[in-house]
Amino acid sequence: MEDIIKQIQKEIWNLDIENDKKLGLIEKCGEIEFRMVEGSDEFVQLEALLSYFSLVGK
Repeated sequence: MEDIIKQIQKEIWNLDIENDKKLGLIEKCGEIEFRMVEGSDEFVQLEALLSYFSLVGK
């Protein structure tokens, strides 16, 4: 699952959005990855990341 987060981080840089939004998304990915390493449920963390992406996209 961590590989998925790392791939998402790489793809964020290719998005056609403002740099401050890109940095926010990268920061959130880092937070989610940290939580997963600490033992949080991976699927819950991935859902949280996707919902954050949805909020940024609005």
